[in-house]
Amino acid sequence: MKRKNSADEEEKSTKKRAVSINLPEHGIEIITKILKISDVESILNNVNKAVKKCKPEDLGDVRGDRIDVPLSLHKFYEPLKILLNPQKELVQILKNHLGENASLVEFAAMVANPGSVSQPPHVDSSKIEKPVNSEPPHILTTFVALQDISADMGPLEVWPKTHLQWVPESEDVNTTENSILMTVNSGSCYVMDSRVVHRGLKNNSSIPRVLLYFSFQRKKSQNLYSGSTYTIRSDYINKFTLEKLHEMLQVNETVEN
Repeated sequence: MKRKNSADEEEKSTKKRAVSINLPEHGIEIITKILKISDVESILNNVNKAVKKCKPEDLGDVRGDRIDVPLSLHKFYEPLKILLNPQKELVQILKNHLGENASLVEFAAMVANPGSVSQPPHVDSSKIEKPVNSEPPHILTTFVALQDISADMGPLEVWPKTHLQWVPESEDVNTTENSILMTVNSGSCYVMDSRVVHRGLKNNSSIPRVLLYFSFQRKKSQNLYSGSTYTIRSDYINKFTLEKLHEMLQVNETVEN
């Protein structure tokens, strides 16, 4: 009998979670194998170059010794054409929850080097005043795995359904509810509601955990919410909507370098 290896088991586990959790109910959703390995290798190479070139003043302000590096759209043109293809599942999710006129508010890479400590549970943003009724997402962040992420690499820990509660952005959270780990395969991604409680765990491995990520925000919601680091190049602020970006990418229009 052929024995399944750990990668096969992890892929099976990821697919099972992808079926069992969804964004509206749980605050997070997994899309498996959105990119080919060759695309992932190209992204990782460009991210490593960006990390080496970045200046301390360019980095985003994140918890737990992570490196948060704003990126150039031009350098990631080809994989973005795939990720933001209007016919693909990811874009449909973003459009359905935020609308085509949602603004790109983050485009960056997150690096958790070996030894990076666990973050406290937190939300990335929340409404400034407690809402009377349940509300749709205002920011959705897509994290693209550039490696097979194992439990010892300090994956994202998420508490499903906590986006349905109001958690002030400034507060760390004590929670005893069941959590899940985003131990996903290279080339897969997950879309997270910024209101869901989560944290990055300590990286106990010898390998940096690297994620490409980007966030879109619903139009006219900026002044109602607080908390996001908005890690993005200053010349991209208020420049790209979801609709404009995927139109530019699909017709091969140049995004400035």
